[in-house]
Amino acid sequence: LEEFENRTWDWRLQAVADPRNADPKIKLIIVDQGTLDFFEHEYGVTWPFPRDLYRYVIDFLAGAGARGLA
Repeated sequence: LEEFENRTWDWRLQAVADPRNADPKIKLIIVDQGTLDFFEHEYGVTWPFPRDLYRYVIDFLAGAGARGLA
């Protein structure tokens, strides 16, 4: 069933998701290859990021008014 799940995921989301109902207050912070490359080049930090780094992210988001983080 995993192959069926993977092949139909996009189609199923498009069938049930309505972008008009999206909450504009919810934001995503995406760690992509560019982010990984930047931190490795600028700070010598590689994936997985050390826990100390997340403290700065959490503090920044809290200061910006974030009410939740997952």
